[in-house]
Amino acid sequence: MSLMSGERYFTQDTKAQDISQRSARGGIFTAAAQIFNTVLMLMSTVVMARWLTPEDYGIVVFATVFTGFAQLFTNAGFELPTIQSKVLHPQKVSNLFWLSFGVGLLVAGVTAAFSPLVAKLLDDQRQIAIIFSLVPIFIFAAATSQHRALMIRAFHNLQLSIIDVIANLTGACLGMLLAIVYQSYWALIAMLVSVVVTRAVLIFSYVRWLPSMPKKVSESAQEAAFGANVTFYNVINYVSRSADNFLIGWQWGYDELGAYDRAYKILLAPIRQLNGPLTNITLAALSRLLDKPDEYRRAYLTVLKLLLALSMPLSAFAVMHKELVIGLLLGPQWEMVIPIFGWLGLAGLGQSVYSSLGWLYISQARSKQYIKWGFINVAAHLGAFAIGIQWGALGIAISYCIVFYTVLIPAGFYMAGREGPVSTKDLFSSLIEPALLSAAIVVTTGIAALFLITLAPLLQLTLLGLISCAVFAGYVLVNLTFFKKLKTIVQR
Repeated sequence: MSLMSGERYFTQDTKAQDISQRSARGGIFTAAAQIFNTVLMLMSTVVMARWLTPEDYGIVVFATVFTGFAQLFTNAGFELPTIQSKVLHPQKVSNLFWLSFGVGLLVAGVTAAFSPLVAKLLDDQRQIAIIFSLVPIFIFAAATSQHRALMIRAFHNLQLSIIDVIANLTGACLGMLLAIVYQSYWALIAMLVSVVVTRAVLIFSYVRWLPSMPKKVSESAQEAAFGANVTFYNVINYVSRSADNFLIGWQWGYDELGAYDRAYKILLAPIRQLNGPLTNITLAALSRLLDKPDEYRRAYLTVLKLLLALSMPLSAFAVMHKELVIGLLLGPQWEMVIPIFGWLGLAGLGQSVYSSLGWLYISQARSKQYIKWGFINVAAHLGAFAIGIQWGALGIAISYCIVFYTVLIPAGFYMAGREGPVSTKDLFSSLIEPALLSAAIVVTTGIAALFLITLAPLLQLTLLGLISCAVFAGYVLVNLTFFKKLKTIVQR
């Protein structure tokens, strides 16, 4: 295969007749890969939490509050025009590549320059070295953002899933090895960087597309403007989702932040990890189904049903048996995580459908409404965090859970469903089946736990997990038509 074999991404047929099916098939591949990645993350957590302290996690998490913010600008939304275009021209993608790469280099330089200010904020000079070590993430991510967008647009979901699995496996193995040998927070940094570098190398090796020199950049102005609107929303959203880490680290220190981060990462991060790749797949499909409202609605609800069937029961099970989960994953020295984990888990029940609202705004090009919703979202989050910070990490978890269900869910469903093929009623209705499934798992495993209490914790959790799988199998049988459809799609 020649280096320019990436040209196949500009000649393939992109007709919409089977987009709904390809989207669902991509959802299956992605779900399988993310299940593996979640298991891998939990395994690495079990190992690393026994060699690292809450302070080790806290110091790295505080640095990533700033580097994560900077990373939002590494592609500045430039992937979306490539993913959503019905007709794609190589020069257009090349222009977007150079814009993205240029922004990535700029962000890397600015982030490094501001690292002393972060260190001064907490009077901790270690933050400078940590932030400098994370800077390569921006460059590698920006250098392959268009390559990744081409794969998403072409529905190369299996290949992307394999790449993600290899990258995460590489990072986890390196992180665990360094944690055992050095027992230092540098193991966490090495894991973060190696995942991004490995993914970038594999994506470029697969796509094998080289951009041409930029020409007629003015023709990409519209795409850049749309990308800027989406990035602006992402900035607003990031502030709302990272203010808790900043406030806890600043007001309560690294130990408290480390405990909060572990509670969050064990439950909510896997859910969002699943949402991320599904977002790419679904946006590529929905954007080309706007002129077919029925197919658009069916594609969205099909992927959402699969997502909720996986994520909501997982959250319910984890909350019901939080003592067992935290005890086995982190060990007895992390008991302070248990109540935080419980409240974040309750909020996690509705995270998947809430995160999917962005699919509707972006695919329908409702960027102004998206930004408006972003301001409401950040105001609600900051209000919850400002109230809860008085009681530390647990206070923030409780306050966020309450605001999530009383403000964000009803307001979010209303605003997203006011226009387009998917209505507010559709969004609320999507919660019914997974909620019943989750309730069935909670009841059956709750009763079973009473009879298993004398067993070893690992055996208890294993048996309870098997019971949950049995309940899920019953759900599959009840929805046999739906899952047969998914099976058919995957086999095509």
